[in-house]
This record gives sequence, structure tokens and C-alpha cells, in this order.
Amino acid sequence: MNPQVAHYTGQAELAEVIQQGLDARKSGDWDGATAKLGRAVQVAAASGNAETAKLLSKVVDVVDAVTGTVRLKAKVADADEMTLETRSTKTVRVTEITRVRGRATGRAARRTTGHDGP
Repeated sequence: MNPQVAHYTGQAELAEVIQQGLDARKSGDWDGATAKLGRAVQVAAASGNAETAKLLSKVVDVVDAVTGTVRLKAKVADADEMTLETRSTKTVRVTEITRVRGRATGRAARRTTGHDGP
């Protein structure tokens, strides 16, 4: 896989698991939140995303970043959670826009050639 594609795929996964983890935490699903936010810590560590790792450490206590072993913090400042959520949402939206543009370009190209094949 192209290194740039791998990087952006990892960032999209990171944004997704952060969002899922925060949603689980808000709904009281502590096990689900721990699993998702642990995966986020793991992906952030593997990709060298120190900024996101720092934000995650305000929501979880990191036991082992490599394995994604974390403990949810009992008390999290609303501002810290909102910052983490905002940054992950921004990443997801940029990824979704890119995908939509790619698909639209592909459809337009097929119409231009006058056939329905790939």
C-alpha cells in the first residue's frame, strides 16, 4: 500500500474510533468506550500522532500505548472532551469529502467516454 494512502487510512480509522469511543462514554458504555479509545491510543502511537495521543491522555490513562491498554478517567473536563471530539470530527469530514469527490469524478469520466464500463 502506498505510504500516503496508509497514513490517511490510519488517520480516518483514528478519527472514527475516537468518535465511537466518546459516544460510548457519553451513553455509559464503559467497556465499549475503553475498547474504542484504547484502539485510538494504539493507532495514534503507531502513526506517531503525538498531538492526538496527548489529547487522548486527557480522557484515558494510558497503561500501554502499543497494545492500546487504557483506563477511562473518572473525571474529564468538558473542554478536553470537546477538543478531542472536534479534532476527530474534522478529520472524518475531510476524509468523507475526499471520497465523495473521488466518486463524482469517476462517474463524470465514465459519462464523458460514452460507455458504462470501468
